[in-house]
Amino acid sequence: MKLISHRVISVLLLSGVMIVPVLFAEGCKGQTSEPVDSKAQASYYCPMHPDVVAAQPVNCSVCGMKLILKETEK
Repeated sequence: MKLISHRVISVLLLSGVMIVPVLFAEGCKGQTSEPVDSKAQASYYCPMHPDVVAAQPVNCSVCGMKLILKETEK
């Protein structure tokens, strides 16, 4: 009897450990900056995530770093 209840508890704990990060990751997407279409004239980007761009110096929506000014190509 104890073996069955230990297994049930173990399964419930493992399920919780696997589900909780997914729920929190979904809630964190796009909180500080929204990616802009690549054809748009975005002038700030994240050095760690170059696909995250914005028109203003906000924080990266993936890692939280401050976006930096993109140098213009000459």
